[in-house]
Amino acid sequence: MSLIDVSPGTAYAGREANHALSFRQFNKSKHAQYFTPVWLAELLFEAFNPLIPPEGPTSISVLDPTCGSGRLLAPFKGAGTQVLGIELDQLAADHARFAIGNQNVRTGDLLDYRHLLTNFSLVVTNPPYGIYWTPPDAGEVWTCETSGGLIESQGATLEIAARSLVYGGYLVAIIPTSTFQNTKDRFLRETLYTQFEPLLQATLPNLFGEEYGIAVDVDLVVARRTYRGYGSAWQPAQLTVDDDDGRGRLRYALSRALQDAPKLPVCTHAPVPVLSRLLAITPSIAVRVTPKGLKAAADVDGLLNFLDETVTAFDPVRGIEHGVVSATLSPASLLTLGPRAGVESLAWLGFDPAISERDQQTISRLQEKYRILKTPIYPPEAHQRLAYIEDRSYIAKDTLTIDDQPCFTEGKAYHLRPSWSRNREVASVETVFDEREGKEVELITSVDRGYLACQVVTDSGPRTFREVDAAAVELLTAASALPDVPYLTTIFPSRVAQHRDVYSRAHTFLLPLRREDVSRMALTPHR
Repeated sequence: MSLIDVSPGTAYAGREANHALSFRQFNKSKHAQYFTPVWLAELLFEAFNPLIPPEGPTSISVLDPTCGSGRLLAPFKGAGTQVLGIELDQLAADHARFAIGNQNVRTGDLLDYRHLLTNFSLVVTNPPYGIYWTPPDAGEVWTCETSGGLIESQGATLEIAARSLVYGGYLVAIIPTSTFQNTKDRFLRETLYTQFEPLLQATLPNLFGEEYGIAVDVDLVVARRTYRGYGSAWQPAQLTVDDDDGRGRLRYALSRALQDAPKLPVCTHAPVPVLSRLLAITPSIAVRVTPKGLKAAADVDGLLNFLDETVTAFDPVRGIEHGVVSATLSPASLLTLGPRAGVESLAWLGFDPAISERDQQTISRLQEKYRILKTPIYPPEAHQRLAYIEDRSYIAKDTLTIDDQPCFTEGKAYHLRPSWSRNREVASVETVFDEREGKEVELITSVDRGYLACQVVTDSGPRTFREVDAAAVELLTAASALPDVPYLTTIFPSRVAQHRDVYSRAHTFLLPLRREDVSRMALTPHR
């Protein structure tokens, strides 16, 4: 009993008009349709069935990059394996859908799908032979490229198969026997010899004679994906199937070749879209930077949101790694860094950022307001100056060690990266009586407390100096000079003096210390 449901999918043997053409004549056409005999497809599945890993058939993926009516994939699909077939001919692809399922077939040019085919455990292929394709990308390197700039179909298919397999995956290919002797196929042999460990090479005379009436000898090649390098010997087990018990001998040869072979790699192939359903969209790259953030078309806005989730940068406002867009172009970041950092980030990501003169003036005005707001009213204490450490390099002013390990060397630059950390602390624990439960329970009160942490790569490796660790703060301040933080009187001495004079005369009831507070606070914008 056949493992393949031959009605109506894999029974399809190609276009009727093609059968009258000789092998060489037809092979010059666009669709070289000589499908693998059903008996051989079943025999190959039988040979690889013992190599299915303990995780089961659903744990492996099988590709046929030129699947025809799906014959080579049908037995694997019937066993529950993940399969995918690519087929150029619409009619053949429709029959393949009957055999292996609509979702497992992609209709189109294999070259269009070449970069999407990855992470397969096994590739089975009966590739078209002697057709010369035009490479889709002029700069792409193909081993099988001719002096005329074309690529031969069989060689290109095997190169794509090699790229599609995971390391340790298997290749089963049906190729003309002459491939291993003639000069024009030397690059195809190079692909096989350098990237695959040979296991079996079985010559099958007149494989297509019964179904297509053509006389051509082909070789069944079974190999395992490895990296062997140039000059590696190609020494597979060899067999010529030319007698009445040819199928039995081939079954035995496959069994011997694979009996000690590793299991098929466990892997799920990457999702492959239906290219014919995709729409070509030319997205805009224009982005406008405003004081309130970014303004862009819907497609660009979606891409920016995606990048903000996937690409990170240090956010000086939050003191942590954050999305690259938010870190440099949020309203708070614009006030802290100015627009230049964000504009440069957008340009680096491939966008065309712009900022109007009016928006630039508004941001500059807000930056000045923010600068005044963040300026201390009085000179900050030493521990408060830690909050003004910037994300940059500082020169060590002394040589220090920690637990006899070198930490800082005088005169050497160390990059300090400040960040804020959240720390949940237990403030109190009380024992109270729960009337509902009728028993005593513990009532725990916890507090979230943020503290400053400075990360630095010291002479003995990365260290984090936390504000709540007095010894760590003492060491850090001993190693590097604390930032010189200006306060209001140093920045606006005349304006503070003016306010002080006004309030001394107008508000005589204020105590001197309170009057000084009001004089300085009068400089700041409304908070």
